Amino acid sequence: MKEIFPNIFRRIIEFDDKHALPRNIYIIKQPERSLMIDTTYRFEHAWNEINQMIMELDIDYKKLDIFITHNHPDHVGYVYEMQQLGARIFMNPEEADVKTDIIQCYLSKDASKYVNLRSMGVTKERYPEEYDTLVMNLSRKLVEREEPYTFQFIPVHPGDKLNYGEYNFEVVSLKGHTVGQCGLYEQNKKLLFCGDQIVKNTVPIVISQERNLRLLEKYMDSLKTMKEKYKDCIILSCHNDIVYDMSLEADSILNSYEKQYETTYRVLKENGDWMVTRDLGVTVYGGKYMASDYRKVTLCTHIWSKTFACLEYLYEKNRVERKEEDGVIYWKAL
Repeated sequence: MKEIFPNIFRRIIEFDDKHALPRNIYIIKQPERSLMIDTTYRFEHAWNEINQMIMELDIDYKKLDIFITHNHPDHVGYVYEMQQLGARIFMNPEEADVKTDIIQCYLSKDASKYVNLRSMGVTKERYPEEYDTLVMNLSRKLVEREEPYTFQFIPVHPGDKLNYGEYNFEVVSLKGHTVGQCGLYEQNKKLLFCGDQIVKNTVPIVISQERNLRLLEKYMDSLKTMKEKYKDCIILSCHNDIVYDMSLEADSILNSYEKQYETTYRVLKENGDWMVTRDLGVTVYGGKYMASDYRKVTLCTHIWSKTFACLEYLYEKNRVERKEEDGVIYWKAL
């Protein structure tokens, strides 16, 4: 644990899974109420490290607030346990609709998992030899991470204020990575807790399988706005290092997505026929990604979601057409 700014402490939690980026746990320590930004995955060592951090800072859970930037398993994994110990939870209510999110759907015991797989073109009819193995691997991932659950929280919205000692935060909208991700902006101190909107040396994924949300477009617009509004800020991401040159990281992400959706369009154009999201993703990224190997489960879901986000963006720009047949979504270049 390190004090990175006056009364702001950070602990970095590592994971064995190479697809699980290290998590930065931030706590703003104050005499009355303290504030934590997000929790983490439901892994025992992470729970132990969080509790150790809180103990070292001599914080009573009954005087701890937790601001949830977005409702992903690596950010809300221990919300329930902390609530039981007395902590208060703040979150944008838009993030409560987990069915819009591809990760939440895959890590689910109900039918949403299968509906989502089918919409991507991953069906037992198309892949009779691999489909059951894929579902088995997703179920194993569910057991490891535990099913996402609903939890009680105090609603906060963009524009709301949260004050902790010398830090006066404004809740700000950071859409795109999820439907309602929010951050905390300290105007006087030039600090921005940004969730997963910007991650140093990484391209955050836009992860939804629901049509017409326009998440990639909103994400790119958000990054452009951030370059102007928060250009002088130090960016405190939930993963990897602190970002001191926000414009550099934002431009890198924007350029990466431009290359991705242009490559996706080129593949679709060259094919000349209708294609499903899964097949497009495999063609664009290479390899045979069907998650028959358990280690590739996360990689598969990321590839499919990135591809879907790019296709939705191209659809909104009238560059591709879309149709649905028997729950499967098909795409074709115009």
